Amino acid sequence: MRRVLPQAFFVGFTGTPVNSNDADTVAIFGDINHTYDIHLTIEDKSVVPIY
Repeated sequence: MRRVLPQAFFVGFTGTPVNSNDADTVAIFGDINHTYDIHLTIEDKSVVPIY
């Protein structure tokens, strides 16, 4: 895709950051520009607390 659409803007959405020996979120998608973590979802009442 990057070769065919070199001027395209690629966005990655992931529930869990990719971080392993063969993959890395930032390496694949570029710099992280926003995070929405579990603490914010609880404050927003989007999810219930995990106990």
